[in-house]
Amino acid sequence: MSDTRFQPMAFPGANLAQANQHYLLRLQQPMQFLSSAPLGDGLVSSAWVFSQQVDVDDDLSEPIDLLRERARAVGVPEGEEFVGLLTSVYHGELQVYTVKEHGLTVTTLATVGVTHGSSPRVRRVSDYGMGDDNLSEVGSRTGTINIVTLIDADLSSGAMVRASTVATEAKTLALFEDGQATENSYISTGTPTDVTVVGHTRRGKYFQYAGSATLVGWLGGHVTYQAVRNGLTVFKAR
Repeated sequence: MSDTRFQPMAFPGANLAQANQHYLLRLQQPMQFLSSAPLGDGLVSSAWVFSQQVDVDDDLSEPIDLLRERARAVGVPEGEEFVGLLTSVYHGELQVYTVKEHGLTVTTLATVGVTHGSSPRVRRVSDYGMGDDNLSEVGSRTGTINIVTLIDADLSSGAMVRASTVATEAKTLALFEDGQATENSYISTGTPTDVTVVGHTRRGKYFQYAGSATLVGWLGGHVTYQAVRNGLTVFKAR
């Protein structure tokens, strides 16, 4: 029996349990997510988001099995599907940022690590992604930036995609302003294993579009920028 203790969040119907090596987000009602997470990727519906810290001693040959085992241990019910993330980042440094405006609430949770910056200008291709799904080569030693953004609104499919790209733009802006660079001194736009997850409650105001010229898009970019910027400050201080 899990003794996980949840605390209510500023986001409606959301509760968060945070520990040094994981966090678990429990939602009162399932949300629809657009996700690039290792578990729960694509367009999925879930009431749970789980993030697990891994290190060099963890066996990542079966990352999905590891996520399911750890998630069940901290309170995700058997049989419940969830969005699962992996990172080497210490979860005591989880950044949570919320804004509310004109009836909209948007929250971002971010674990921020930049041990290995990446750029489209730098080729760093491993066997991972070319038929080898073993994460052990890259996942346990890469400081990942994992972003989960929650939007209390109803978005079209296209707006979900745009909200995800705005979050990526916001992350890259925070990295640029912080002076993050690759080992080759190119501007860092992320890390090789970054994950972006955007979810909406499918209630309230409907948005056909979610670019930065819309309120919902701008708010999503703003909370992501703030969360990543704060995370970079904490990461560098440590």
